[in-house]
Amino acid sequence: MHDPRKYNLESSAVEVIERRTAHTKVYKVDPWHEAIVLGNDMHYRADSGQWEEVLLNNVIADDGPGQGHSLIRVKQAGKFQGPRVELWDRENGRGIRFFSPGAPVKASGMHFEVARDGLTFAYQIHKRGMEMTTVVSSRRNQRTYTFDYELLGEGVGALQSNENGDLFNNTLKLTRAKAIDSMGIEYLAEPWQILPHGQIAFDFDDGVIPQASFPYTIDPNTTFNINASGNDAVVYKYAIGWDNVPTGTLVFDSTAIFTRASSHHENQSPNTWTGITGYDFIHNALLRWDTTVVPDNIYAVQDAVFRVWLYDNLASGSAGQGQTMVFETYNKQTAYDSSDWVKWDKIDHPSSVAAGGVSAIEEPGGPFTPYYMTITLPAFGKAHINPTGYTGFRLACWTTDFSFPLERDPEPAYNFENTFGTFDHTTADEPRLTFTYSTPRRIGFIHG
Repeated sequence: MHDPRKYNLESSAVEVIERRTAHTKVYKVDPWHEAIVLGNDMHYRADSGQWEEVLLNNVIADDGPGQGHSLIRVKQAGKFQGPRVELWDRENGRGIRFFSPGAPVKASGMHFEVARDGLTFAYQIHKRGMEMTTVVSSRRNQRTYTFDYELLGEGVGALQSNENGDLFNNTLKLTRAKAIDSMGIEYLAEPWQILPHGQIAFDFDDGVIPQASFPYTIDPNTTFNINASGNDAVVYKYAIGWDNVPTGTLVFDSTAIFTRASSHHENQSPNTWTGITGYDFIHNALLRWDTTVVPDNIYAVQDAVFRVWLYDNLASGSAGQGQTMVFETYNKQTAYDSSDWVKWDKIDHPSSVAAGGVSAIEEPGGPFTPYYMTITLPAFGKAHINPTGYTGFRLACWTTDFSFPLERDPEPAYNFENTFGTFDHTTADEPRLTFTYSTPRRIGFIHG
């Protein structure tokens, strides 16, 4: 079991195992207090029918039943059919088997390495699939990377290609490979190809990578279509010229591993005020949690905290100008869609502040390192919780520089944005909302 301190609880807190769900943990803190942890994909349904911890530190079996406390089963084996790696969905048994040209050169926990084509490919298991990487130290020019595979399970669909260069079926997706050089610059490989005789391949020519940027990493991924969350999304509009943003192009995505809150002007110097146009964006991040586990007779809420893995941050501008991420309580009970976009200015959307469910954080510009960001929400209260359905937020950014107030049709002279992991991210902890609550009979602690 996870150490309760992972959820900011005392080490003496005891989990109530029988109250687990796929996305929920319950801890007994003392006779009068309990803690409820609301997340996403916290447990998987084991063969016994019990909810078990999602853990990624278990040794992969050799011709065993398939190990790994995750949403997928994994097996690295080689006694009977030659060296291979198998991954399949615990719920339906569908998956894929990759055949390897040689035995593993190293195996530890959910990580193992295989030598092929003069390179060492490292396989790392995550919650919903597998990442496969190799480091290239010397130039190889044009190369074809070929993999032998076999689909597994009843009802598994044939692999198909999409417009992005990925392969997919009704169970999994193999994302288009990319190379990442030592400076962090990415180069897309050619799209995946489906070859005869159970093979797939992609081409990559590293002649586009400067010698000074070696070594580089090749990085394709295999991700299973398991419990993709419908409880998060990003929706945004963009147009040439800020005044056109409300009627610009609308984009909605509920499957991405990142979401963003932003007020972003693409072409800053000169900006559209001078007559030179550039693409401008407003992103809304949408998040919600199932709060039916919250007692319907809560008396008061205290100490609300939002925690998320902040992947990227941009707050360009002069001294004294900060980036503010604003929270509007948005308890939508039906699936998110493109209608959830709002322009986010103080004139058109005053209720976002007046509702009291708002707090903000300012992050400086400059070099950025991803980290887990925690934001206190002092105005979040009982009125913002829906104990019979979903409790959620719509997030946006605006400037705190009063010379550029984000009010009626302003020009965003600078960029303000936060990009963070969603529930669908395969490695980062899910966004969490944490708050204490009290009822007429007991005091509890909610951690989502």
